[in-house]
Amino acid sequence: MERWVPNTARRISWIALALLATGPAAGQTVTLHPGTLSGVISLGSETISSGYVYAYAIDDSGYNAQADINESSYTLTVEAGRSYRPQLFAYINNGSGTTYMQTTGGETPEVSPESITNHPFSHDVARISGTINVTDGTVSSYTINAGASEGDQSYSSYSAKSDTSTISIPMILDSTVQVWGSAIILLPSGASVTLPLEPRTVALGVGGASVEWTIDTRDLEGSITASISTPGPDIVRSHYVRLNDTSSGAWNATLYSDGDYTFSPLAPGRYWLGADTYFDEPYGYLIHPTQRVTLPHIGNETRTLGGGLAFLRGHLDVRGFHELDDVLWAVVRARRSDPSGTWDSYDYVDLESGNFDLAVIPGDWTIKGYEILFNEPHPTTPVNARIYRDTLLGEPASLGAGDDVGGQTLQLTTVWTQIVYNIHDGMEDEDSENQRLMSNPRLFGWNDNGYYIEATGPSIERAHPALQIVGVPGTYDVYASATVAGSQITFAHFPFRIREPAPLAAGEDAPPVEFRDLVPDHPEHTLKLNFGRIQQSGLIAVTASPIGPTPPHGFKMTVGGRRIVYYDIKTTAEFAPPVQICMSYHSDLSADQEFMLDMLHFTDNTDDGEDNPEWHTMINDGFSPDYDANVICANAGSFSIFALMERNDAGPEDIDLDGPSDDADNCPLVANADQSDADADGVGDACDNCPVDPNPVQSDADANGFGNACDPVCVTVERGVSGSVQDAYIATGEPNNRTGAYEFFATGMHSSGEKMGLVAFDLGAIPEDATVQSAALSVSMQWQATSGTVDVHAVTAPWSEATVTYTSFGGAFDPAVEASFVAPAGIDGRQSCDVTALAQGWVDGSLPNNGMLLRELGPNKHSFRTSEHARADAHPRLDVCYVTP
Repeated sequence: MERWVPNTARRISWIALALLATGPAAGQTVTLHPGTLSGVISLGSETISSGYVYAYAIDDSGYNAQADINESSYTLTVEAGRSYRPQLFAYINNGSGTTYMQTTGGETPEVSPESITNHPFSHDVARISGTINVTDGTVSSYTINAGASEGDQSYSSYSAKSDTSTISIPMILDSTVQVWGSAIILLPSGASVTLPLEPRTVALGVGGASVEWTIDTRDLEGSITASISTPGPDIVRSHYVRLNDTSSGAWNATLYSDGDYTFSPLAPGRYWLGADTYFDEPYGYLIHPTQRVTLPHIGNETRTLGGGLAFLRGHLDVRGFHELDDVLWAVVRARRSDPSGTWDSYDYVDLESGNFDLAVIPGDWTIKGYEILFNEPHPTTPVNARIYRDTLLGEPASLGAGDDVGGQTLQLTTVWTQIVYNIHDGMEDEDSENQRLMSNPRLFGWNDNGYYIEATGPSIERAHPALQIVGVPGTYDVYASATVAGSQITFAHFPFRIREPAPLAAGEDAPPVEFRDLVPDHPEHTLKLNFGRIQQSGLIAVTASPIGPTPPHGFKMTVGGRRIVYYDIKTTAEFAPPVQICMSYHSDLSADQEFMLDMLHFTDNTDDGEDNPEWHTMINDGFSPDYDANVICANAGSFSIFALMERNDAGPEDIDLDGPSDDADNCPLVANADQSDADADGVGDACDNCPVDPNPVQSDADANGFGNACDPVCVTVERGVSGSVQDAYIATGEPNNRTGAYEFFATGMHSSGEKMGLVAFDLGAIPEDATVQSAALSVSMQWQATSGTVDVHAVTAPWSEATVTYTSFGGAFDPAVEASFVAPAGIDGRQSCDVTALAQGWVDGSLPNNGMLLRELGPNKHSFRTSEHARADAHPRLDVCYVTP
């Protein structure tokens, strides 16, 4: 990437846009009329250890929500006015191993605003028991599934255990329950084989039911040999060959040179054989096409993988509203498809030069998109945004063995903008100052040109959290989500348009810049900017949304009965203020409505160093509204959110009728004529959620009515949930191996020497003055036959997921053990340990937050899922609870 930002660019620190709209002009806000689903959870005599409830609207609007189970009940905040279909996911205490049940209930009645709709999960449950009988072998582990359905309800259970052939799985009573699974059998030779457990149908009543399987391993002599070779320059670091049984399990092997690998013994059946090849720098890795292999009884099959090496090189040039330091990493992908299957080659882009180097095998290759991750740990508006393009770009390049082809140039211009999440309570056309707090805003969208955008925001609760977005111009279908009152809510998708930025040339009397067609389906909304002198050239961009921060007191939530249009303006140019901003509005407003229009600016005009934007009415400075042309102009000295709003002069000046006017009332919505304020925080005792502890912001992260100052705030830092996470592993036998893109990190002794895991969590969203009451590291381990103790050490130097190696890391960790946990044998699930002391040091700055190193001494080894793993529920996470002054 030759220039990540134009040399003339200048950073603008706080730009805001607004959320949310969908469908017709009226649009909709985030949880405009919140309601509640609630109910008891009872699964007979089974004990529930944890779980969650998920519900989705049945009207195809896209609304859904999720919340954790609280002991034997749940409470879920949803958008009212809709019916939902709830689902229960409950983990059951079943001795060692993992057991969970899932039930999908029928439709709920329509949920009314500010009311509770009861939907219990109460079921009679019994156990399915049985055995797996093996001839010439023993059961090493098994997984069992059970499923049934009745009408619009369905039930399922899953159980995984090791070192036992006895089955016991809980299941909801039903006359036709399907039971199936797989078992890993340890043979007398010491080898193991994974075999399917054929489906059984049982009638499950209150007395339970039984199943039995008998397996004879004496005829298991099949094998599949994978022969892999990539002749060419000596740049291959390793091959990773994998074999998956389509009906049961998987085997994996890692090779450090070209050669053969034989999977044996195998049962007859259908298998998928695949491989990945990892190269030395500057090359990335190659994914070979998956081959289908049908193995007959006592059969032997050989498959060839690989091919001679060739090289496809190019340059990624990204320009826009960001700096090089804002880019965490970028990846370019190329693809080859032919009758043998699909090949994919990936390479991390060198951020300084923008160059990428793809190692491939002969054939016709086409660049198949790229992925760029932007990251900036701002305390209140952190950036964690991703651009992803998944489409063929340009003409294919035909490569023979040994060919080295360059000139693959990719160029794009990005726009950096924000949306502001806001919940409006009350009627749409009435003045309302009620605001609900939310956290963990997230946005995901795509367009017809193959572009995807994704962004996550701060985990701290705010009335209107700002979410930074980086996108390529286009119109996106967007889904947005946030945590509200303890529920993770996903809202209906809406169209969001990012317009092409316009150039601003340095000089006197710059020509006007006009942006048209900013709002999908509403071309009448335009914005014109008249600059005076441009001091330094750059770009300017404008984005718009029909929904945004709640209008201030005295203004309606609509303009002429329609949603307000909010404009976000951002520039990399330097200019001499003021700038004249002219906005258009609907032509069918009455003369009285036009007279009530004002232009407002959502910005922070204080110099206290805090980021607390508010609405400010702009002064027209002699510009008369042009009612004939439906345009209003005003002067601005800086850019952020702007909007035309309609005054509501009939609004009350003393809403609670207690005497003090709203602008002087320390509880404007609750009558308190005496204005008592025991903690002197500016919030009256009558409406203070911590009346004896100063907390003027009134943050209440868990929505239980008690403010953070007297009630802990609990946040989860997890990729895809909130905050940024880095994870990788380093290995003594792979000193230059970069592993940031792997789905697992490892600990303990492996064939490549000792491996150690690295994980770091961004805690920038937690205030520096917070007192950490608890912090727990949680990682999801893969099944392993042996147990071990994993120690946690503080890392003493910065590292990057994209580039860290054993060599570059250089042993930068404190030898003192900060925490430990046992990785037990025969378990596939989460393990956790207490890292409160580390988290406190990271938050208050007494300890640099370089993350943790996980080390397992002794002969044993374990693997843990990383943030790149396909299972979103298995990513590393840090659960932190804290209080603030």
